[in-house]
Amino acid sequence: MNPSALRPPTSWSSASAIARHLALDAFVAVTLLLPVRCTQGDNPYGDSSLAEAALVLPDPPQAGYQVQDTIQIGVALLLAHLADSIEIVIAGTWDTILPVGTTLERDTVWIKAPLPIAGYNTIDMTVYFMYGAERSAIDTVLAGGTGVVFTSALPGIAGGGAGNACTLAVAAAGTPPLSYAWHKDGAGMPGQTRDTLILDNLQLTDSGRYYCVVTDAAGNSDTCEAVHIRVMPAGSPPAPENLRVMEETDLRLTICWSAVPGAQEYRVYKDTARHTDAAPVDSTTDTTAELKHVSRAWSFWVTCVKDGLESLPSLSARWEPRPDRLYPPSGFRVARIDSSTVLLAWDRVAAAERYTVWRNNNRTTGGYSEIAAPADTFHVDPVPYDYYYYVRAVTAADTSATSDTLGTQ
Repeated sequence: MNPSALRPPTSWSSASAIARHLALDAFVAVTLLLPVRCTQGDNPYGDSSLAEAALVLPDPPQAGYQVQDTIQIGVALLLAHLADSIEIVIAGTWDTILPVGTTLERDTVWIKAPLPIAGYNTIDMTVYFMYGAERSAIDTVLAGGTGVVFTSALPGIAGGGAGNACTLAVAAAGTPPLSYAWHKDGAGMPGQTRDTLILDNLQLTDSGRYYCVVTDAAGNSDTCEAVHIRVMPAGSPPAPENLRVMEETDLRLTICWSAVPGAQEYRVYKDTARHTDAAPVDSTTDTTAELKHVSRAWSFWVTCVKDGLESLPSLSARWEPRPDRLYPPSGFRVARIDSSTVLLAWDRVAAAERYTVWRNNNRTTGGYSEIAAPADTFHVDPVPYDYYYYVRAVTAADTSATSDTLGTQ
């Protein structure tokens, strides 16, 4: 892929009130044709809640990538002039944060980075926009290599209350003997050269990102995915256990877990990757939560609160959409971008062949009219009036239930 091919022009001309706005997991480059002429530094949209970001990965070479190869990662931005910085983490062991300095409304930022491990390198991208908005995406790149292979993984998160102990262990195969070197926050830990790391008497300063580099007798080495250690204040409650995700209907997932004695509140989290800094999506005093309209893969985890102290997160549970089910679109959002244009966007449904967009001048269930049937995950409605909208996913044989209903009022 030629990176320059994705570079946008320095200005946009008005063609019609039509926008190309692709979902986070689908678009490669964003084209937006606005009903006004916009040049560098002259953009009327200062609302970062409309911003989008997506990973752009080039096609691998014919022979595939090898461990430690350099890959060029693109970050495609909508409302790029509001982007402040980009954070990239690869396989939990390599990371960088770089500022974004563009006056273009859309742009693609390119970053060169290594593939640090043999196997699947997870690429986590987060873009921080002005006014507090954040956008994240995750993808994987396979790198070949022989030598050290990890046969067990560290948990995504570990730790405990101050004064407790925490044990981390890795298992790997390779040409014996194997040597081990533990690291915290990118720095080696002197004397920690066994397959097990024991942290006695945890203190708040022990919080951080830990990983182990394993080297075999042939000189091959690999790095395990990092674990995030969190040390909680003394008296913090234990993390909830036995988290389960059950699909009740096409419209609803049920999240269940075991009760924690004395817990006064439970907080449910979800994100595309496990144990991120995402905000909770639900709060309950029960051990069950229901979440609606989930048409894409998510990781879920739960914490509990007792006497104002929040616990460590539970182990995460992953939910994947079933390929034989046509789910209603999730992540539906509606925004008026000027006096005569309404932008609608939603998350892609894996089984969908197209979508139908419905509109009504009131929120009641009756009286909605189909106004568009796009194949993409967006639609622009060139209307000066306020309406309510919903979206359905469609195949030749089936039509999903409706998304959430949202209006411009």
